[in-house]
Amino acid sequence: MHLVSSNGTKESYSDRCSCVRRRGTLVDETREYGIWADWLGIPRHTFSAVLGAVIALGMDYRDAFQYFRPGFSLDAERARRADAGQPE
Repeated sequence: MHLVSSNGTKESYSDRCSCVRRRGTLVDETREYGIWADWLGIPRHTFSAVLGAVIALGMDYRDAFQYFRPGFSLDAERARRADAGQPE
């Protein structure tokens, strides 16, 4: 399967992933967002689809959490995860 990117080039679907560049290092965040999906009780593929749509629309990644839980506080939920022994 191939996708056509916004600049018109073809990309293999398997070559695409959720990655962020931090200080010259490419970080795959697939696992981290999967853990968040599990924590929230949302299927991983569903969370990934909404996150991708949010990013494609130029919105803030935190808006994906709002889609599933309006009023969601990332800071408060991070504290709950830490209290439950599942910190980021």
